[in-house]
Amino acid sequence: MKILLDEHLWPGLVRMILNSLPDLVAASIHEFDGGALVNQPDALILERCHREGWTLLTFDVNTIPAELRTMAMTGADHSGVVFLSSKSFAQNDYKSLAKAIVTLVNQHGRSDWTNRTIFLSRKAQPSHRAANRAADLDSKPMSGGLNPKVV
Repeated sequence: MKILLDEHLWPGLVRMILNSLPDLVAASIHEFDGGALVNQPDALILERCHREGWTLLTFDVNTIPAELRTMAMTGADHSGVVFLSSKSFAQNDYKSLAKAIVTLVNQHGRSDWTNRTIFLSRKAQPSHRAANRAADLDSKPMSGGLNPKVV
């Protein structure tokens, strides 16, 4: 799995994730290809992600879903989108975001992400044993679970 954080996510979040998952391929859109995708249309970002096998992580729950519907109607594929909601995560709650992303990758990173979307939340669900295997960013055992909702 390769993950690309969109422009609404702090670029330093990539380092936090890679501290726990050093073998993961991850980048911020701000640094990817010299920032060439910053402020670009959703269609261009999703097409480039698909062409290069990147799964997009985004807080954009307003325009990206519409673009995904358009793509589906035209038969265009994408390489996966992980939606983060401000109802579940504050954009500056980097520690919680990093933990949730690490858990997501541990649970679903080997899956085929073609045309897949997930709404990531941090609602506890104790039955998620994989969440307990996720690397903890503050060196304390992680309790409960993070609940990625597969759509």
